[in-house]
Amino acid sequence: MGYQTWRKIHALNLVLYVFVTLHGLLMGTDFQGTWLAVINIVPFIILGIMLLKDKQKLSPMH
Repeated sequence: MGYQTWRKIHALNLVLYVFVTLHGLLMGTDFQGTWLAVINIVPFIILGIMLLKDKQKLSPMH
């Protein structure tokens, strides 16, 4: 597998993570309580914070 293919596949990880998490929370038949929601939502929030901090680093300074 070439480097470019590897990068493209890994770029999909974030998108797939979001869809899998939403599926588990909204459409999964095994959803049985708040502890499962916490297990799914906490990493989602952490990821969002990390992306916001990274975006702030990349934005041009005014």
